[in-house]
Amino acid sequence: MKAAAKPKRVFVSPLRENVDRNIFRHPVFNDVVQFLPWAQSGDWPEIETLNQTSGKLRHAYTGMPLTFVRQTAELLNDGMHYEQRIYQKGQIATRESNWHDLFNAMMWLRYPRIKSALNARQWNDIERHGMKARTPGQCAMTLFDEAGAIVCMPAVMLACWKLHDWHGLFIDHAANWQTGKARVAVFGHALLDHALVTETLLVAKCIVFADEKNLPDCIEDLADEIQAGKYLQANRELRTLPLCGIPGWHSAADSASFVKTAACFSPLSERKKALA
Repeated sequence: MKAAAKPKRVFVSPLRENVDRNIFRHPVFNDVVQFLPWAQSGDWPEIETLNQTSGKLRHAYTGMPLTFVRQTAELLNDGMHYEQRIYQKGQIATRESNWHDLFNAMMWLRYPRIKSALNARQWNDIERHGMKARTPGQCAMTLFDEAGAIVCMPAVMLACWKLHDWHGLFIDHAANWQTGKARVAVFGHALLDHALVTETLLVAKCIVFADEKNLPDCIEDLADEIQAGKYLQANRELRTLPLCGIPGWHSAADSASFVKTAACFSPLSERKKALA
């Protein structure tokens, strides 16, 4: 008899009162530092507070003003898809007192053009293929939205990364991370959610650029390229990066033993070695 499949593990965010506020010093939160008071305070921010901060937040591809709205049973009974509601009404359904949705709101405020591009592409695919079918592009966009990062680094480091030479990427080239020659911008809001648990082995799914362009320029151009379909047509485009190997991102990140033995630092498969 065939063994029953193991149930999929679902991450459960810690209770607000159980989160060590020192965790927000972790580099994974660097790109949303201006919004961290919402996370560090004793109380959850109201939806109205998010909207007061959003100011003139607009959808980059519809021009529509964007607002965060409470995700209530009444809202969900409107029959609209989450992406449709954003694209057609400018409403970002947001659960109150919820880490995952709070971090999603932070990313809308930090990277509104990229979030708008993902929404436009997602809704275009849903219109073409229906709400029940998910295209490879939708899967890739969702993966990037949840666990994505944008990376720029020298070509020599890209060569290490391609071969899963984690010692070379993180130990031999530690100085490039420390001096900013290799840089990562965290985009996926689920990464922030998982980082609430101390010493999590954070792993991102990345869009990668060689260092002929600096990171701000890459981010500026990326939204239009995503919206046009240049990126995120399939999951295989996204390169896996164990963020916990970056110097300063884990207590053992400068240890050769750590990048050799920790579960997230997988070796390159024989099949992929043959293709490298």
